[in-house]
Amino acid sequence: MSDLEDRLAINQLVDTYARGIDDRDWDLVTSVFTEDAFLDYTAFSGPKGPRDDVIMWVQDMLTGFVMSQHLITNRLITIDGDDAVVVAELLAIMGMPGEQPGKMSMMHTGGQYHDRLVRTSEGWKISKRTCDRGWLASAPDASGPRAPD
Repeated sequence: MSDLEDRLAINQLVDTYARGIDDRDWDLVTSVFTEDAFLDYTAFSGPKGPRDDVIMWVQDMLTGFVMSQHLITNRLITIDGDDAVVVAELLAIMGMPGEQPGKMSMMHTGGQYHDRLVRTSEGWKISKRTCDRGWLASAPDASGPRAPD
């Protein structure tokens, strides 16, 4: 694989994680990590530990939200053979049921992901994720969510 092909595959992997989270597709989320991946979400008041334990926490934490939109941006990718490091910014917008019909109470969170990746027979996978610079804010009610046409 060329450097460009690796970078495209790594970007796709990061986007797949975000899509899986927002679609609540936990098999998709799990698929971006190695089986023995170690995840540290303590910057977001979460756990650190084995992949499945931390994903279960994320799943439980998101049950109270009617929608979420995760944006993972400003990716710096360093590739060294079959290993890679990705540092990326995270912004997540999440809506909880509001007090009025058709309204949501909004929560915003952000931080950084520091990922270590390995090339596997199935492609690139995240073997370690550390979250850093976590922050959380709330906002006034917003309209929505609206179903797509």
